Amino acid sequence: AVARRELHCAGCENRCRVIRTTFAGGRSYFSGNRCERHYSNGRPAERAGENLFALRLRLLFHRPSDPAGVPIRTFGIPRVLNLYENYPFWQTLLTSCGFKVLLSGVSGKELYEKGSATVMSDNICLPAKLVHGHILDLIEKGADRILYPMVIYEQQESPESLNSFNCPVVTGYPDVVKSSIDPEGRYGVPIDSPVISFRDEALLKRQIHLFLSPFGVSRRQAAEGVEKGLAAQREVRRAIQKRAGQVIAEARQRKGFCVVVSGRPYHADGLINHGLPELLAGFGVDVLPESAVPLPSEPKLNNSKVLTQWAYTNRIFSVARAVAKDPSLELLQLTSFGCGLDAVSVDETREILQASGKSYTLIKMDEIANLGAVRIRLRSMLDAIRERSLADVPAAQTPVETCVSTRGD
Repeated sequence: AVARRELHCAGCENRCRVIRTTFAGGRSYFSGNRCERHYSNGRPAERAGENLFALRLRLLFHRPSDPAGVPIRTFGIPRVLNLYENYPFWQTLLTSCGFKVLLSGVSGKELYEKGSATVMSDNICLPAKLVHGHILDLIEKGADRILYPMVIYEQQESPESLNSFNCPVVTGYPDVVKSSIDPEGRYGVPIDSPVISFRDEALLKRQIHLFLSPFGVSRRQAAEGVEKGLAAQREVRRAIQKRAGQVIAEARQRKGFCVVVSGRPYHADGLINHGLPELLAGFGVDVLPESAVPLPSEPKLNNSKVLTQWAYTNRIFSVARAVAKDPSLELLQLTSFGCGLDAVSVDETREILQASGKSYTLIKMDEIANLGAVRIRLRSMLDAIRERSLADVPAAQTPVETCVSTRGD
């Protein structure tokens, strides 16, 4: 006899729909869960891996939202795209200048569906589609205005790279939202989209003063706010890298390894990554986001085979080179369907890793949340790494590549 029962996991905000199948003899099998922390069909790992994605999210978004005195205005900020990198800057800047900050909610199915009717192209990536729901969420929460900046240049982390452009979708999406939702016309909530460059601090201060001066913010206040915001953003990066350094050192001591899940900043969003970092940690592996990897001064990017002009693509290349030289690190690249830049970055990343004999695994994610195929690929990747380690075979002799798509194509 076989009995089936539907459950809903309460382990995190994903609220996975889990099917428990009980067979004759009392043995159960679970399906539908995105991770194995609470419902597992295998033996538990000897040790639980540490998931630094959770730490990164806490450092980014668990921040005070009120200014010292009475707020001038309440600015809503959507929890989307490059705000997964720059939110500490904007939160610190605005609160130091006297504004209250309202952050949109954590991504989920309901929030996504809330804005899906206003998505103008089905070919756009899932991270961009999510923006619509976050904008509507801020309107419902009562934001006076919404701050969604058009960031042309991010900070240039590699001095030898050609440039630090943002993805065109990330840069231009504020205009898409204004056209598709029309928050000011329909809801009376304006969207402020100042054009911003993080490459030049002096220019950044002028841009911020131009943006905030209509609200009575002086040039000096704006400049001090920019300095505090940049310092807050650097502190988040230092904190996550400090903990990553400790985790890597502990892995070396036990002759283990950590997996760097390398992607865009927004791949830290639990709805976009579908719980993949938690799944990896459930296998007993320490998981690091790409921003947590302490980058050495060498090797440089000036010998790259592609144009190093995209800020976060450049970071992926730098991280891949760091992983290639560290026996205690392995890399998994995460990308979203519809990302034109990653069509190039995956080839360069693969070559960087395989030149050192490291395994290369690419996982493409979209709306579909069934991680059955992903789970198989992750286990295969980890088994290949462990087998290579146990056999004491030099990495350069055992290149491995796996690729899986959550669309099933």
